Order: sequence, then C-alpha cells, then structure tokens
Amino acid sequence: MKKRIGLLAALLSFGALSSCGNVRVYKPYGNYLTAKQVRDVCVAYGGNYASISAYLGLYHGNTHVLLMKNDIPGVGFDCAIHSFYAADIYICDANDGSGSLVVWVEGEGVYGIQKAYEEGKISEEEIRSAADVADRLGIRRCGQVAVPLEKFTFSLTWGIGFDSSYESKTGILIKTKTVIERSPDEYVTTFEYPNIERLYEKVKMFALYQYPSTYDPYEGVTISTDPKTNYKLTIDDKTIEARNCPIIEGYPEGLTWSGKEFLELVFEIRDTIQNSDEWKALPDYEVLYE
Repeated sequence: MKKRIGLLAALLSFGALSSCGNVRVYKPYGNYLTAKQVRDVCVAYGGNYASISAYLGLYHGNTHVLLMKNDIPGVGFDCAIHSFYAADIYICDANDGSGSLVVWVEGEGVYGIQKAYEEGKISEEEIRSAADVADRLGIRRCGQVAVPLEKFTFSLTWGIGFDSSYESKTGILIKTKTVIERSPDEYVTTFEYPNIERLYEKVKMFALYQYPSTYDPYEGVTISTDPKTNYKLTIDDKTIEARNCPIIEGYPEGLTWSGKEFLELVFEIRDTIQNSDEWKALPDYEVLYE
C-alpha cells in the first residue's frame, strides 16, 4: 500500500513538473497594469486564454475599462466586427466575436460594460471618457449614433473665419462674429431647427465615426477658389473639422462617396439655417473693405 501511495505521489509530482512548460507567464500591459493585475483580470474574465486588446481608462483607483478577448485553441469566432454600446453611447469595436468590452473592479470581478453602468460601477461621463480613448486608439469607427432622439444634439460652425454657428442644444444662432460698426448682439438670435426627427434619422445612417477629426472632403478633386471656407460639424460627441474648402455649391466630378456624404449633411444643415426667417431677419454683413 505504501508503495502504491509513493508511486502515485511520484506520478503527480512528475506531472506537475512536466506541465511547467505550459504555465502562462503574464507580463505588464504597458504602463497601465502590472503583471499581477493582468493575471488577475484575465483569470476573472475567462481563464488561461484571455488577453487584453486595449486599455480604455482607470476610474476610482480600482476600476478599469478593458477590451478583452479569448483565444481558445480549436474554437472559432465569427469574423464580423462587433461594436459596443452602453448608456446610449457608442464606445468601440472588436475585430471579431471573441472580444468583449468589460469593466474590471479589482477585488470584486468583471462586468459587461452595460451591466457595470446599470449597477453604478461606472458613470455616463466615464463611459464617454473611455470612448474618447477608443477614438484616439483608432478602434471607434464602425458604430452608429446611439443616443435617443430626446438626447440628440448637433452643432455646425462655418464660414471663411468660422464666423457663423448654430447649436441645437441652446438654439443659439450667430450669423457672424466679424463686426465693425454694429453691436455683436445684433447678429445673434435663437432658432429651432425644423423637422429635427428627419435629420436624426439621416444621422443614424451616416458613417459618422469613420471620419477623422480633421477631414478633407475634396481630397483628390482638382478645384480651388480663393477665398476658401471652413466647416466644423459636431454630432453628439464626435467633431469633424474641414478647413480650406472651395466655395462652391455643387459636388465636383471625382468627389469620393465619403466626401459627398459629409458635404450633403453639412450643406443640408447650413442651407436649412440660411433659408430660415430667423437668419434672414438678421442684418446684412458689414462691408469690410470699400
């Protein structure tokens, strides 16, 4: 009996030693997580095959927002890009079905991002902060505007010197900031954008997040005018700025699909404002030079 027990102990010892070559070695994740923290979150998330794809923020000293994935040998995942949302906010994308956006509270556990929001582990403001990080990392491109109509806001600033602007949240419309003799207040009014539901439905189909923050809609088009004009469009939390655009009303030959899509939306908002009674009631521009 003693021999059998001794043999069993020897076999277990040998098995443990021989498996050491397969023991996973965890490394720090940049300057964000220590090796121990990486091990803890991977174990909490999914075990030996879990890994971190992106780090999107630290809150409250122990609450991390992470894009995780599982690379399980022999298990296939769909190749479609998955977009993640929480609190009516589009946050980021994963390249395939193995990814998950999670909140890891040290010493407590891992939560899906929406569940973490519902249970008060992370706030709406912190989710927006994580989305900003995802935008800078280039993993926020394929989703859509997720805010409901009652939360939908936009603004447009346009003109040679960004002189004109409208903000839907406040309703403030400014015709120009370039004033010589008149009072600047004479060029300011309020305006309620008409049929905002139609614009909202159009925006939901617009590939908003595929556009960089600084964008040239006329790229590749051989057209130039002097002076040129600028546009800055903000929808929810995404801003796209286009500078030095030729002052033309149409869409020149050779314009890309994305450039036309952007300009169509900008021109629709601009023209709706400039055709309004409120805009027309404001004074004419002052003549800068005789």
